[in-house]
Amino acid sequence: MPVSARRRSRLLDSFGSPEALFEASGEQWRQAGLDDGLQSQLRTAGRLDVRRDLDRLDSLDVDLVVRDDPRYPLQLAAIDDPPVLLFVRGRLPDLNQPCVALVGTRRVNAYGSLVAEQLGRELAGLGIGVISGLAAGIDSAAHKGALRAGDGGYTAGVLGTGVDRIFPASHVELAEQVAARGGLISEFRLGESPLAWHFPLRNRIISGLSRAVVVVQAPLRSGALITARLATEQGREVLAVPGLITDARQEGCHALIRDGAGLVRDVDDILASLNLRRAEEGDTLDFGGPPPAPAPAVKLSDDEQRVIETLGLTPVCVDDVIEGSRLSTPEVQSALVTLELAGLVVRLPGNRFVRAT
Repeated sequence: MPVSARRRSRLLDSFGSPEALFEASGEQWRQAGLDDGLQSQLRTAGRLDVRRDLDRLDSLDVDLVVRDDPRYPLQLAAIDDPPVLLFVRGRLPDLNQPCVALVGTRRVNAYGSLVAEQLGRELAGLGIGVISGLAAGIDSAAHKGALRAGDGGYTAGVLGTGVDRIFPASHVELAEQVAARGGLISEFRLGESPLAWHFPLRNRIISGLSRAVVVVQAPLRSGALITARLATEQGREVLAVPGLITDARQEGCHALIRDGAGLVRDVDDILASLNLRRAEEGDTLDFGGPPPAPAPAVKLSDDEQRVIETLGLTPVCVDDVIEGSRLSTPEVQSALVTLELAGLVVRLPGNRFVRAT
């Protein structure tokens, strides 16, 4: 039976240090309220080859950050049950850097993916850390967006496994990019499997690292809503992105908004919830580290401008673009190819199109 983070924290408070805890007598453990099962776990842990484990941490370039380490995130330390230690590949957010969690369903559609990626990119570009869980769907889109912000952007993936075991396995390459430009964070030991109970537990770290949690797309039964509830309990801002009322993937977001969560239409709604303001439109916010270089502007022809103005985050077919732009079929097709190559338009299955940003 796993020992909860709150119980581990109380044990350390009682004994003063891990060394004192493991060196205590059975009588001292009993006086501290430890039953026979917990005493057996402590005896087993005390016989582990600590040097071997530390050598493995070094070989994998994994840092171990305990609760009294000055690098331990202040936001996370303030929750009721902070992790006693964190395994970190890469780095933790800077102590003075505000972070925002972007979370949501794994069964994402084009709208949710595009919104998560855009918010991730814009937040990271402003110097705000993007926190998520490296899962499929909204999580991966948020991380990818933050990575698109450039070298100055920070994103962290909080795992329900050991930091050396990526789940899903298809995200190994994404995890390497996140570790190189931000951090992979877990309270679970190396090699830990993706057990079902790990993921609700790690959600408190996602919200605990963040000043606000934004639910981008989530049905009524979703782990993202667990994260939102934890954020409320931790005193964080909870926000949600609206969508089609006929889309079950947005029902969780609509329920949050109905119950008082802030509505997110764009990144400025998130900034307002954090009492952050730009001095002028387009300014970055300086929270340590240089802002990323702005992407070069793309000069559009008149036809390309008319085509892109017909596109949004709702997928449309070529006929809709022709009707909206009042251009001929060859003109629209040529403009779409150019815009797609420039990264301004995304082609979806079924030859439908959406605006990339």
